[in-house]
This record gives sequence, structure tokens and C-alpha cells, in this order.
Amino acid sequence: MDQKGFANLVLIGIIVILLGVGGYFMSQKKENVKSSQPVTSDTDTSSWKTYTNSKYGFELKYPSNHQPKILENLDSSGQLFYWSISEPVFKEGDVGEFSSSVGISVWDNSKQLTLLDWAKLNQGNSNYNLDNISDFKNETLAGHKAVSYLWRGELSGYGKTVIIENGKTLFVLGVGADNNTESLWQNFDQILSSFKFTQQNQEQSEPFSIQPSVEKDGWLTYQNGAKVILVADNLKSAEVRYHPTGTGITQSTLAGKMSKVSTNRWELKLPASIMSTNFWAETVDVSGKKGKTIDLGNVIYEENDIEKAHNTLNVFFIFLNDEQYSHAIKYYGGDYEVLRDNNPTINPKDYVALIKSGCEQNGFRCLKVKNILKEEQISPTEFKFLVQFMNNDGTLFKKGPCCGASEKDEPTQTSFEYTVKKSGNNFLVLGLPVYTP
Repeated sequence: MDQKGFANLVLIGIIVILLGVGGYFMSQKKENVKSSQPVTSDTDTSSWKTYTNSKYGFELKYPSNHQPKILENLDSSGQLFYWSISEPVFKEGDVGEFSSSVGISVWDNSKQLTLLDWAKLNQGNSNYNLDNISDFKNETLAGHKAVSYLWRGELSGYGKTVIIENGKTLFVLGVGADNNTESLWQNFDQILSSFKFTQQNQEQSEPFSIQPSVEKDGWLTYQNGAKVILVADNLKSAEVRYHPTGTGITQSTLAGKMSKVSTNRWELKLPASIMSTNFWAETVDVSGKKGKTIDLGNVIYEENDIEKAHNTLNVFFIFLNDEQYSHAIKYYGGDYEVLRDNNPTINPKDYVALIKSGCEQNGFRCLKVKNILKEEQISPTEFKFLVQFMNNDGTLFKKGPCCGASEKDEPTQTSFEYTVKKSGNNFLVLGLPVYTP
């Protein structure tokens, strides 16, 4: 985003939306603004109004001389709800300077990202940038896990962002200002201290559940890292059992023994393999009495996005190595220009023939993946991998110095970076196989 453009009056509406998650408060003049904590003012809050939201279960108090702006049914980026109050955007005689604003956004977090991971993946909405943040804290707010940090604008202005976890949603509270004399900046901590949840999260109230999980077509689906949660008093032990689907096995299978993590809470991290027709926990209380929880029914493991990207990378190179080029191109989303340049006699839209010629004639090494040394999700739709390949005899592929270069000038390479991109429900490899002249 071009932050210099924020000085244009026509973009005021965009700025206001961004304030819901900390906001961008940039001035056209360059200032050396140090991060500063919002201060607790002596303002009398007895006349403040209370905003209550029954849909998302929270309330807070705010100065009565402000009229909140509310947006719902937002775009598909994951933002569910937005509330804000702000001072006048421009001051008379000070064109280009922004006054303070406070906002709250509610975001979908059904993938159960950690607070820090969410902030990193959503920098435009969290103002999380290692070059511009300070005073990072892990804390508890409104009885829930939270992180907070100060941030400084690229040109001027600064703010504070607070991210609070609430089951499968995140609440992002923010303030931003051009200077620390503005009223909402001074009152932010008082507004924050009034924030509270008015209803218990459904996930937390279920006595036996898988968290996180999603209902899809009659199946309760979970991804890597999900846990079975059991809330019950006076238990001595608990274990999770299930009936595998489609195996003909009539006896139940043990998923694992649960661990006691607090006075009445038991947990089990689920293996990434379960596909069940019935799913329950068997318990023994302190008196020795046996019990059984509700049956969660059909439960199935579902790969998360980085696992799907990982598997796409593997499948793409397996098809190439097996010379099944018509299948391989379904997993390729990169450029064909190099292949077209190397094969001018082939129809430029005949992707199968281009890939085949690349592997069999042009020097592209269409080998299977041997190891994936590193994998990283760099955005909601992009995944980066560090890959090693294997020769057809199973040995590690090594790309040595090219064209008369020495080992010192061009060291032997055994690992290669690849990016996989998510496009709708599909995952596509963006790079061609390793090229050796």
C-alpha cells in the first residue's frame, strides 16, 4: 500500500477502516517519533456510553461525544466485524496530520493460528513489523490469552495493537495517533480496561469436543495440532477410542490416553490419521466408576494448507519422473516461456509437449523429491519449500559447477527453493525442475 497516498482526503474512508486493527497514521512530513505508551488520563468516565454486541459477545465503554462507525458482512479476507470511533481526521491549518482513532475488528481464526503467527501473516491488518514495533507482551486480557505491542508509522504517527484470542475468532483492538496529546490516545487504556466478553465461548462450554474442528458434509474435520478436550470433575483417567470407518473392524481402536492439564480439564493431541464412524472417551472417576462421554460420530483428519502444498510438490515431481506429463501439468502454475524459447517448433499452448521436451531434451532434471528440509507459509496463499532431489538410483542429486566454473566460484548445490501457490481450492508448483546445461 502506498502510505504517502494516505494524505489524500479521498482516502479518509480507507484509513478509518484500517484503524480497526491499529491503523496507519502517516503524515506527509517526516518526524522521528518514538513509540509511546497510551497514558491513563484523569477523564471522568461516568458519562461514557457502553457498546454491547450480542452476536460476537463483547462490550466496552467509550467517550459519549463520539459516534461509532460499524461495518459487518465484510469481504472474504476473514474480517467479520468492525467498530471504530475517531477524532476529526484533519485539523484546521494542519493539512496532512491525522488525529487519533480507536477500533475493534473481529476476525475468523478457524485455522487456529497462534496470535503471533496471525499477526505476521496479516501485517497490513495488525501493523506487526519487526522494524517498527516495540514493547511486545504476552498477557491475559478479559480473561483470555492476548498479545500487545506498540508500533510506529513509516513516516510519522504511532499506535498500539492488542490481539485477543477467543476460540475460533480473534479480537483486534487498536489505537493510532499523530501525537500523544490526542484524547483517544490518552483514553485508550481506559477503553481497553472496559472491554469484556459477555458470553462464554461455545468451544469452552462443550464438555467433550475436538478443538479446533469444523463440520463438513456430515463429518467433524480436524487438522494437524487439534486436541480432544474433556471437561469433567473427579476423574482418575480418560482415554479416547473410535471405530475406524470402512475397515470392517468391530472392536474399538485406542486413539490415545488423555493427560490431565488442570483440575477438571483433560487433553489429547490427535494423530493425523483418524477416520471414524464413532468417537468417544471412556473415563474412570476417583471412586473407580467407569463412564463414557457423548459420541462425536463421524470424525476425519483433513490436511491443512501447508500439508496440501507439500503433497502437491511431491506429486508434481513424481508425475514428471514417471513421464506422466499430462497429469503433471495439472499441478504446475508457473511460466512456460523458457520452455517455449527452447522449443520454437512446439505449439506454445501444447503444455504437455513443452514439459515433456523440457524433461527429455532441454536439460531439466525431472527427479523425485528426496527430502523437504524446510517448509514455510509466507502468506495465506503462498508456501515456500527447501527441497532435495534424488537420482533414479536413490542417491542425493547434486548440481555441480557449470560451464568450466570452479567449485569455489560456483559451489555444488544440493537443495533448491520452490514455491507452491494456493489458487481457489487448488495448489500449484510455480517452478520448473532444476536445469543443468
